[in-house]
Amino acid sequence: MQKENVVRLGFAFGGALVALSSVYLLKSFKKNSVEHKVRKESGFFIGIDIGGTKLACGLVDSKGSVVSHKTVPLVGKEVHDVSQLICSVVKDILRSESFSLKQVTAIGIGFPGSIDNEKGIVRKVSNFPNWKDVPLASIVSELLENRPVYLENDAKAAGLAEMWVGAGKDPKVKDMVMLTIGTGIGGAIICNGKVIRGVSDMAGEIGHSIIEINGRACENTGVRGTLEKYASGPAVLERAKEAISSNRFESSSLSLTNLTTREVFKQAENGDKLAQQIVEETYEYLGVTCINICRFIDPPLIVMTGGVTETGDSFFDGVRKAFKRHHWKILEPACQIVPSGVKNHAGYIGAAGSAKIAAYGYLKD
Repeated sequence: MQKENVVRLGFAFGGALVALSSVYLLKSFKKNSVEHKVRKESGFFIGIDIGGTKLACGLVDSKGSVVSHKTVPLVGKEVHDVSQLICSVVKDILRSESFSLKQVTAIGIGFPGSIDNEKGIVRKVSNFPNWKDVPLASIVSELLENRPVYLENDAKAAGLAEMWVGAGKDPKVKDMVMLTIGTGIGGAIICNGKVIRGVSDMAGEIGHSIIEINGRACENTGVRGTLEKYASGPAVLERAKEAISSNRFESSSLSLTNLTTREVFKQAENGDKLAQQIVEETYEYLGVTCINICRFIDPPLIVMTGGVTETGDSFFDGVRKAFKRHHWKILEPACQIVPSGVKNHAGYIGAAGSAKIAAYGYLKD
């Protein structure tokens, strides 16, 4: 009798285990099905890129494809002006595609200068002098039916665009550094698919790395010798004008009248000695910067974009040669220096990408 009870107890216990296992598996299946559905859902995102003179906006799907986009002049720079313009452009784009705000999963805003990504606050921006600790994300969210709004630095947003659909879109690429070289020099560091932010959200400000001790002064930061003061568009132009004024190259075809950065690069390709010196120095500054990036981070990819990178066919060749000259001899360079794969659309696509990361927790599917 005792043996029969043990057998019955064993069967009962076994049955209970089977039942519990079935419930657990069913719950797990449902849970995983829901997670799978969320990860694969076809969401749409709004990306907004705010520059010094214009605002670009785009409706982007979860793969990074642009459904519609629009660029408008930035007429006013006060908080009210910018936030109302954002609201107006977003609604125009959605109306043109017969979309409603409810179909938008999240909204991302790329903004120049110092921001608090976590709180959605614009701290301080030189191009917007009256902005200080502005809660832009919450302001825009209230104007757009309380849709989730996320704030990102504009250079970091451009980096996300390259990682998502540009030069770094290969699923194997997990690490990448982005340099935007135009009126200023910005940057983004992406490691293991995530933007490196740092303790004060200022990681990636490569344009403010020091390359000349006690060099040219940066008025905005009070620091001397930063990369931006030597290799940005205005810096190249300033160095060329100084060289012209010094009369070191009497045979130069460059003139102070209506001189542009693009003309400096053009005349360098045409053989002008003064222009060649200025351009070669620029390549050296950028090549050494890429070396320093590799020593600190060792990425497989450094992507360069911005107006200065589009000044001539020889730009990337010049930077790569400078990079190789300064590379150590114990190993061959493994890092590739490449142009943007997104170009003028990087700002708003990357801002949409930042919204996708905030909503889904990942960028690449």
